Amino acid sequence: MAVLKATEVDRFVARPDPAIKAILIYGPDTGAINEYARKIVSGVAGNLDDPFNVVRLNDQALGDDAQRLADEAQSISMMGGRRAIWVSGAGAGFQKAVTSYLAVADTDSLIVAEAGELPKSSKLRALFEKSSNALAVPCYLDTRESLHQVVGKALADYKLQITPGAHHRLCEILGSDRQMTRSELEKLALYCAGHDTCLLYT
Repeated sequence: MAVLKATEVDRFVARPDPAIKAILIYGPDTGAINEYARKIVSGVAGNLDDPFNVVRLNDQALGDDAQRLADEAQSISMMGGRRAIWVSGAGAGFQKAVTSYLAVADTDSLIVAEAGELPKSSKLRALFEKSSNALAVPCYLDTRESLHQVVGKALADYKLQITPGAHHRLCEILGSDRQMTRSELEKLALYCAGHDTCLLYT
């Protein structure tokens, strides 16, 4: 199965497989989905706002014009570099467009699509899971273990120290939504701004 665990996204970004032409990120955690999509697109294009190497599309646009996905993926950047085709709300329109494209994909562009929850019976999910040149990345709500890892890494990136008790309590407060977690940790970092380190207590 062509499935990439969410925890393996960083490894893929650092050492991308040129054979992979499209990635579908799906699941109930919209915050984590967008976080991984941004990370992959940035790794491909170098800048999320690059007007030449990052193209934003949505499912409705592809439903109206399925050929547009292939046209964008096959276009050559005016400024050089690899292009990322970033699709939001991937559904039936994207499925039709990407099915045709993957059958003949021969460029170095990477399609990165965000979708919501997809059941095992989903044709879109099955397409990516069984493809030889595409990957499916399922994103589930954070568990206690994964949340502790997210919080620990984020605080380390912000150069903040935290006691074990405070770490545990913070995870209890944050819950399982990745987007909310990132937002609250950013507020915490701003609150501690101006310190080389900030030691937190319960």
